[in-house]
Amino acid sequence: MEFKRLKEVALGEESALESPPEPEKKKRGRQPNAAKKSESSEAIAGALVSIHGLLAGITKIPELELTEPEGKAISKALEDVANAYDFAPSPQTQALIGLAVTITGVYGMRIYAYKLRLADEKTELEARAKQLEETEKAASNVYPMPTGLQTHALI
Repeated sequence: MEFKRLKEVALGEESALESPPEPEKKKRGRQPNAAKKSESSEAIAGALVSIHGLLAGITKIPELELTEPEGKAISKALEDVANAYDFAPSPQTQALIGLAVTITGVYGMRIYAYKLRLADEKTELEARAKQLEETEKAASNVYPMPTGLQTHALI
């Protein structure tokens, strides 16, 4: 093949002087952004599972809680939509979303734990008050106070 090209150049054919188009070489290995996409997808899945778990606890609706496979499925669907519409948030937006999710996860759990503790303390105080009331009622029945008629009868 190389000899034929040289012959054409020697005969002065102009088409032979142009270099033939080189076939595009396929790059081997993974695509450069593949690792970032999978890390991002896993991070989104983790955030979805965490946020839904927090919401399920706060609202006392256990059906809101997501499992890991559900979170991964939603994350994959979000990634597909972002790829289809060529949508990629800027790094600043991604950082702000990450900060919001982290703060929600950390402080949300603390607020939820605080509310649970207050509810437990209220229940405990109500139980103590009821027990004290029952104790006082039982004590008043053991030693009844004499009434006016009983006092005159004793004299």
